[in-house]
Amino acid sequence: MKSNKLYKITNGIGDYWVIAKHPTEAEEKLLKLLNEADYGFDDNRKAKNISIVADEAGDTRFISGKYLLT
Repeated sequence: MKSNKLYKITNGIGDYWVIAKHPTEAEEKLLKLLNEADYGFDDNRKAKNISIVADEAGDTRFISGKYLLT
């Protein structure tokens, strides 16, 4: 089972932070939101960069670094 991650997605509109299990899922969530709101131009909605900000903490005995607590 894959754990959630916090992704930072940068597109032509700005920076967004999305919780998802995979970068494709994160991008799809953001595009759905922006498309439904008809926010910005289509080309600007597409991700230019996706990076992991934090991983969901699984085994709390070994928490160090950047972890997402859900």
